This record gives sequence, C-alpha cells and structure tokens, in this order.
Amino acid sequence: MARLLRGVVKKDIHPRVCWAALNTIKEYCKHLSPRFQEDCHQHVLGALRKAMEDFEYPSVQAQASSAMFYFVKNCDAYILKPYLKKLVGKLIDQIERGKCMVKVEALRALSSIANSSKDQFEEFYSTVMPYLKAMMMTAKADSDSILLAASMECITIIWMVVGKERIGTNDAERKVGEVLISLIRPELEENNRMRIQVLQACGRLCKILGQDFRPYNMVAIPCLLKAAKNESYVFVPENPDNMEESDGRTLIVEGQKTWIKTEVLEQKVIACSELYRCAAELKEDFYLWIEEVAGILVPLLNFEYNEEIRRVAALGIFVLMSFA
Repeated sequence: MARLLRGVVKKDIHPRVCWAALNTIKEYCKHLSPRFQEDCHQHVLGALRKAMEDFEYPSVQAQASSAMFYFVKNCDAYILKPYLKKLVGKLIDQIERGKCMVKVEALRALSSIANSSKDQFEEFYSTVMPYLKAMMMTAKADSDSILLAASMECITIIWMVVGKERIGTNDAERKVGEVLISLIRPELEENNRMRIQVLQACGRLCKILGQDFRPYNMVAIPCLLKAAKNESYVFVPENPDNMEESDGRTLIVEGQKTWIKTEVLEQKVIACSELYRCAAELKEDFYLWIEEVAGILVPLLNFEYNEEIRRVAALGIFVLMSFA
C-alpha cells in the first residue's frame, strides 16, 4: 500500500503512473470494501486529496475524484466525519476551476460524500448549493448534457440527504426545481445519455417533495411509463458475432442467439423502480395510473432477463394493491 500511495503523491511520478495507481485504489475500493476503507482511510483520503490538486493533468484529477467516489460509496459516516470539510472544499475547487471531465467526476464524488455522510453533510449545504445551481444553469444554457446530467444527479441526491425542510421554498431552490422538471421529457431518445439521470431524478424529486410533487405528475409519470414499456432492449441480430460487447450481451433463447441491450434494459429497470417509488409516495394521488402501471408490472414478475426488475415489480404491485 505504501508503494501504491507513493505513486499518487510523489511529485516526480509520471502522470500515467499516477493514473494507474489511482485506478488500482479505485479497484480496491470496489472489491475490498468495507475493510479497505476502515483500515486505510487516513492514508488513502490524504493521497486522493493531493492528486485532486493536480490541475496540470486533468485526467489525473478526474481519476482521483472517481476513486474518491468509490472509496466514499462504501464508507461509514463516522469514518468520513474528520475529513468532510477538506474533501468538500477540494471538490468545490474542482467544480469551479476544473475541465469538464474533472467537474463531472467531482460532482459524482460530492453526491457520494453527501449520501454516505448523511446528517453530517447538512452543515455544508449552504456552501455547495450556490456552485451546483450555477453549474446547472450554465450547463443548461450551453446545452452541455454531460454536465447538466451530473449536476442534476448531484443536486437531487443532496436534496434527499438534507430533506425537504432544509431545502425550503425560497426562489433559488424553486427555480432549480423548475429547471429539473423541465428536463423530464418523455420524448428523450433511448440513447440520450441524460435519460437514466432524468428517470432517477423523477423518483428522487417525488421522494423529496412527497405530496407537493402532485403538480408535476403529468410531466414526470408519462416519462417513466414510456421507459418502463420499452421493449427494444432485446432483438435477434443478423450477425451476432459482429456485435460490440460494450453495447450489450448475448443470450441463447430457444436455440437462437439473442442480443440484450444493457443500457436500454437498465433504463427499463430504473423506470419501474421509480414508478414504484412514486406510487409509494403519492398513494391515492397516483390513482390515474394504477391500471396502466399494474399492466406493466404484472408481466414483469416472470421477467427472465433481470432479477432486480422482478423484485421491483413485486414491490410495486404490493404498493398498488394497498390503496387501489
């Protein structure tokens, strides 16, 4: 571990070596958690903060923030508490001054910190939100879908952490909420990189606002329904051997090679999950869509391509039956 961390913090290390060392730390965070976080937090978080200062090499900065995301994702709040002020400060610096890829990874890391630190993050809310609001407004004006999706995800996760009461009803928060709602459109193409974040934002906003989400039902629910109904995740290709593995996976169905588009299937799973979340929050106010949602979820109880969607379908049907 000492040699690995030297590859991150030593000044004369080649940036590619530093990047590789950070990537190794990221893999440790994924596969050795939570023991890795418990045993190595003091040394690893210090090294990651150091790498995040390297504005000369944005790829190293972005990789450091990405490693931070995975480290914090599986980290307990009590471990993070002594480091929160410095970590949040570093990430705000990246959001304000970094290149696009650095900003995106910094936003992901910040949302992970908020999610893992829970109530302890509330004291930083008033510090980070002005930067996030400015980021989202600028990204919307510039039609920068990557930054817009990242900032939307970060804001809604932080709102879920701090709660509706902390967000309040001032004009700035209301304007941000209106921008978020304006992005929720059923006509988003299935290959639009924002679509997954938009679907998840629907569910988070409903969870945050509760019954106050009702004015947005007619915008958000149709978007979720369209994605949940999507059947284009599976097809039989003419030349299955020529398909790119990064685009999906192959299954043998009735003796035939069938191609599963994993990104489209993920959107379907998320849409069903967020419909369940909205139904659970809105209860009787969800009555307009009970029959349609039930018609989607019941067949998915036997969905053969994904276990998570079967679980969500069962939960969703239970919720619908409780107030139908």
